[in-house]
Amino acid sequence: FRYELKKAEEKSHLLEGLVIVLQDIDRLIRILRFANNSALAKTDLQTEFALSESQAEAILSMPLRRITAIEQQKIREELETLQQQVARLERLLGDRRELMKYLKKELRDHKKRHSDQRRTRLAWELLENQQVINV
Repeated sequence: FRYELKKAEEKSHLLEGLVIVLQDIDRLIRILRFANNSALAKTDLQTEFALSESQAEAILSMPLRRITAIEQQKIREELETLQQQVARLERLLGDRRELMKYLKKELRDHKKRHSDQRRTRLAWELLENQQVINV
């Protein structure tokens, strides 16, 4: 769960930066238009919007189609989902009882899904019914 939490937090951090910048697209475009190179644009984004280096890098590598209203809504929804996932993972990692309850539930679900009869026969079962000839 720690790995999942770390990845969710990293992605959430990037999306938070996107949401901040998308609230003022005109200022973003102005920064990009007047920057001489990508390094200067990245520095200006960090300064103007109080972004981290990774957030500024993600914005610079973002395709323009992500600026559309529908894509902006998708970004906000994804951010909300990630924040809920982070909260759930932190709760599981912070409370051993919750973690055990979750693991038991997962194991029960796994058992229900995979508790059917064996579909293959083991080799020793076949050997019991046949005579083995050594050459």
